[in-house]
Amino acid sequence: MVIEVDLKYVTPVQEQRLFDGVPLYRKRPEHGEILEKLKKGIALSLEEGPFYELRLRSLFSDLWETIYTWAMDERMNQGVYDPREDERIKKILAYIQESYGEKITVEDMAQKAHISQRECYRLFQKGLDMSPVEYVISYRLQKAQEQLLESDKSILDIAVETGFGTSSYFGKIFRQSYGITPKEYRKLYRRGQERNYP
Repeated sequence: MVIEVDLKYVTPVQEQRLFDGVPLYRKRPEHGEILEKLKKGIALSLEEGPFYELRLRSLFSDLWETIYTWAMDERMNQGVYDPREDERIKKILAYIQESYGEKITVEDMAQKAHISQRECYRLFQKGLDMSPVEYVISYRLQKAQEQLLESDKSILDIAVETGFGTSSYFGKIFRQSYGITPKEYRKLYRRGQERNYP
């Protein structure tokens, strides 16, 4: 039974080559719904109320249904699969993941995949529905979030290590994306942890 479920609902998602690198934006309605569910999941985990495990399971089933639907839509929209495009975008994403703390330009990304800058923009727009620069920023924000939650590093250190350069620029981008400052984000998380572990 588990294998049948995997084949039917998990494998089609795994086959979508870009699904491991799709950032979510609150401004997009379809993303907002997922972000709200993730927020609710975090709250359930922190509170550990009655039946919270069952509620989490139900919540993540809903999330997977949405992701599966996206995968099916993506499959329908892809038309003819081009393995060369797949390899090129993978090379660029790997480069970003290795070098996000350094200065990265679209020219650098294009060179890694041996393509033009115009082709680089086209690949990102087609595969991720965003520009290369938007992806780099979203990846840096993701890594910055991890450091805010998992380390005691200063905001400036995190800004520098994740490629934002200055704490003011980092704070501006972070606030635009999440509606709060990095410091407020860290405080909220720490407060939740204190409630969970008195």
